[in-house]
Amino acid sequence: MGKRIILAFLVLNSLLAFSQGNKIIDSLETCLKSAKEDTNKIKILDDLSWKNASVDSKKAEKYALEQLILSKRLGFVKGEANAYVNFGSICYMQNNFPNAIKNFNIAYELKSKLKDRVGAAGLINNIGMIYKLQGNYSEAIRSMLKALKIFEEMNDEIKMASAYNNIGIVYQEMKDYKSSLLYLNKSVKIRAKLKENETLSGTYLNIGNDYQLMKQYNDALFYYEKALNLQQKINDQYTIARILNSMAGTFKAQNKNDLALQYYLKSNDLKEKVGDIEGLISGNISLGDLYSNKGNSKLALEYFKKALELTDTTSSKENLKFIYPGLIKAYKLQNNYELALKYFFLYDQLKDSFFNETMSKQIAEMQTKYDSEKNEIEKAKLQKENEIKELKISQQKSEWKFLLVLFLVIAFVIILSSVFIVLRYKQKQKAELIKESSRQEKLRFKAVIDSEERERTRIAKELHDGLGQLLSSAKLNISSLEDGIEKEDEYLLKNSLTIIDDAVKEVRSISHNLMPTALTNYGIIEAVNGLVSKINDSKQIQVNFNKENFTTNLEKETEIALYRIIQEVMNNMLKHSKAKEIEIHLSNIENSIELKIKDNGIGFDTREIRNSKGIGWQNIYSRVSMINGKIMINSQIGKGTDVQINFNV
Repeated sequence: MGKRIILAFLVLNSLLAFSQGNKIIDSLETCLKSAKEDTNKIKILDDLSWKNASVDSKKAEKYALEQLILSKRLGFVKGEANAYVNFGSICYMQNNFPNAIKNFNIAYELKSKLKDRVGAAGLINNIGMIYKLQGNYSEAIRSMLKALKIFEEMNDEIKMASAYNNIGIVYQEMKDYKSSLLYLNKSVKIRAKLKENETLSGTYLNIGNDYQLMKQYNDALFYYEKALNLQQKINDQYTIARILNSMAGTFKAQNKNDLALQYYLKSNDLKEKVGDIEGLISGNISLGDLYSNKGNSKLALEYFKKALELTDTTSSKENLKFIYPGLIKAYKLQNNYELALKYFFLYDQLKDSFFNETMSKQIAEMQTKYDSEKNEIEKAKLQKENEIKELKISQQKSEWKFLLVLFLVIAFVIILSSVFIVLRYKQKQKAELIKESSRQEKLRFKAVIDSEERERTRIAKELHDGLGQLLSSAKLNISSLEDGIEKEDEYLLKNSLTIIDDAVKEVRSISHNLMPTALTNYGIIEAVNGLVSKINDSKQIQVNFNKENFTTNLEKETEIALYRIIQEVMNNMLKHSKAKEIEIHLSNIENSIELKIKDNGIGFDTREIRNSKGIGWQNIYSRVSMINGKIMINSQIGKGTDVQINFNV
């Protein structure tokens, strides 16, 4: 395995010391000035790129680019491969995971071309670790098993132990603790034999985490203590912080909250010293959860927000699946249901992007394939022995044995059926609970919206009937003075009447915006016609409303929600799209309603909706959810925006 590959492999296992000092870099730069255009210069550029990777990424990229250009000119494939390894490592250190994978894949192809199996395997393992950080577990397992197979064929125990450890970590993330312990214990066996105390402590920590997640807390603390004893001799503060954090989690699970708080704070202090961003995120989540359980919502929010801020500085969003529920719980403790609902919707959108059944099936298939290839000879031998054994048993069977077997089979079927029925019932109960929780959330939100609409209607009515009538009365009173006013004061009378007329118009406009009379008196079609006419009167944009295929009478609440959705979408398009024309289509087929709103504006990146700090899109999504609808937004830069909403009535 080349030096670059070894170093890249160690980066992803947190074992690399990034810089060996400015003196080495200065010495290499001096050598570079007098170096000839040959493979020796490529070697110097290679070392300079790597040495600068952690201290000056721009310099590192510059040297890697020079290395790549010279290697291609000389046809030196090894130098070219190492240049791409350097590019990938630089991207990894910058948390630019997609480009890191891209460069490592190019390097892998070149290493394979050179028949450098060790280097290629190291790169595949690196890629697997990056996929794990991104939450793409199927690709992570696929890459790691591919690398492991090469290490096993070469009988490279050090790299085998590292691969076993990494695969165990991925299975731990997937909550498959049995498989995780299987691979982690394989790693322990090798590392203990080789007396690799530093990496052995890390594997002990991972085993402790498995037992903690399985709620076997005494076993967890046993392995954490073993890991801590080794690390205190080595004095690796990064790993000590991780161990203290895990021990704190175990104390918390045992309801020993004071001990848990003490260990979390110690762990966070060490993480800040060593700059462990991912560790700080995890620690702040744990502290937020601890304070939330104690009912201290203020401190809980403080730590969850710290975790969210740190997560925004990384390209890995996996921690959001713990941060969002924590924020929801803390805001509920403060009765701040508006912000709790905001993070509920963000969490709901996030859930489906992580581990799913398809991914699980792919991983299982790959694991089966790997085990099948490795044990093919043993299985064939075992199958033959079993066939001979079964033949002998069948020859010796008697009638009473047959009846006994039959009885056992029937008993097994009954037990299995009972277990299946119980599990099915529990699964159904869980689904019903989730469904009921979702229904309650919708009902609460609907109550908020209904209250808002009632308040709008009340204010609109009071403006129209109260202030509007007062202004009309004022106009009549002033008009009655017209005959007795001095000629030189006539202009004052006219100005007063004009001001009152403008005030009446303004009151009517505000009242209409709060609750259009056309919507309450004549329905959704007239209300939208009124909205469209008002926009078209500006002569700035043309809005066309097609409702020929709409024949359904909707409930008043549904009409209000639909009108607010159209109003909000139109507001967004008028503010941001720079469109000249907008098309609105409202139609129905039997009990299904379809709303399409399309503009010919500048378009936008729909991914910006998730990061939007405004409440416009949140209101649209919320109202669509309230009527049990589905929304699809298609937009491309320069090609306009198309919003489609469907729901049943």
